[in-house]
Amino acid sequence: MIFEIHGGQFKNKGAMKMLVTCIKQLEQRIPNVTFVVDGCVGNDQQLDSLNLKKLLFKRGWMGSKRFGLGFLIQRILAVLASLFPFLFKNAYTLNKIDGVIDVAGFAYTDQWGYKPSEDFAKLASYYHRKGKKVVMLPQAFGTFTQPKIINAIEKIINNTNLIYARDSSSFKHLTEISNNTDVLKRAPDITLFVKANSNENQIVSNTVAIIPNMRMLDQGSEFWKENYIPYLNMTIDTCIDNNLDPIFVIHDQAGEDIKVAQKALLERTDDIQVLQIDDPWELKSKLSTMQFVVGSRFHGLVAALSNNVPVISIGWSHKYAELLSDFGLSEFLISEQHGKKELSSLINVLTNESENKLKRDIVKVNFEKQRDTNKRMWNEVVEVLQGNCR
Repeated sequence: MIFEIHGGQFKNKGAMKMLVTCIKQLEQRIPNVTFVVDGCVGNDQQLDSLNLKKLLFKRGWMGSKRFGLGFLIQRILAVLASLFPFLFKNAYTLNKIDGVIDVAGFAYTDQWGYKPSEDFAKLASYYHRKGKKVVMLPQAFGTFTQPKIINAIEKIINNTNLIYARDSSSFKHLTEISNNTDVLKRAPDITLFVKANSNENQIVSNTVAIIPNMRMLDQGSEFWKENYIPYLNMTIDTCIDNNLDPIFVIHDQAGEDIKVAQKALLERTDDIQVLQIDDPWELKSKLSTMQFVVGSRFHGLVAALSNNVPVISIGWSHKYAELLSDFGLSEFLISEQHGKKELSSLINVLTNESENKLKRDIVKVNFEKQRDTNKRMWNEVVEVLQGNCR
């Protein structure tokens, strides 16, 4: 069987982890499966490293200007390949694909505009008309207030076999458009249950990871655009006051988040390390040694929590609040309603050895609660992809 994986990429570590996890989990469950991606996902060396095949002709990212034309050309090539198969024997064209698996993470929302939702609606509709399977793995959805987005999401639901929201707010946003419970389900983030490299019996260090996110400055509220950098600096100061070693950990590969760290450190005289690790699994292992994490990258927080490391989240969307709620750490979300004193107070809590251990135990219990849901999700996905149910 041949499936397209849509929405993953190599520039963002979270998106890369979702891509890799999807491949590894389904390779274990579906014999002789082949995965293809659009050429925009990564270069040939990166694709070869995961044994990914490339669709003939680059469609481009959903939401991009070239998506519509690129998708049209792919569909034309699929028709030609059906008529003249000997000319396209070694090419991966749309007519050879058995379905699409979406791992976009957080693309279908007012915050990114209507275009990504409209583009994926076109892709889902194409595959559905051809009798192919369409599955959206756990991700954040919504809000949906723009008419164009609402129409696109309704179209997606009507043309998709399974859609997993990874939190209750996302599920609510979807069910407000359609209450099709045969399609709409809940499951945790798929990267939670992938072990870090050599994370057994890790010794907890005296280090606190600060994971910045450029989205706080270009997608966050006006409050965060003005106050995010001061909050990061206050985090550094409070950690130092508690005899902790704060470091910046960069969780993207596009070079955006390091600019946030550099901006925060611009006027500082202390020597704060900025850590960049290309391998997301090695990075996950590194985060497992932290005393705690203060972060704004969703999958950076996921990587810490999956290793029972407590976190403080400074987030720009509902997905951060929902993640902390799932792990029993709701009080460790810093929103624009919280001042610097409250952030400092939370850092002081996690500096306390007994409190830190208590939070680790809470995280571990909540992590285990989600394991069975994850297993059930993969079983449902495989049933659908193999054609054993709707």
